[in-house]
Amino acid sequence: MEEKITIVFVDRNNNSTDFETPIDITLRDLIEAIDNVLHIGLDADDITEKEMVIENPIRLIKLNKTLEELGFRQGTTIYLK
Repeated sequence: MEEKITIVFVDRNNNSTDFETPIDITLRDLIEAIDNVLHIGLDADDITEKEMVIENPIRLIKLNKTLEELGFRQGTTIYLK
């Protein structure tokens, strides 16, 4: 069975959206999926730590790592600045 977690994405207007996602996808794939759903103009190739903060756990943005490798877990929150 594929392990899934629920993450919280908070956009620049402080609107939050919960996403259930497999833990074995990359952060790049997650960012692209979020943009496909919310249509907010995210470009995974342009994301920097000045634009996005990951908490619970606090992590640097490493787009080619899987969520599992980055330590994502239930309730991990991604903030778009």
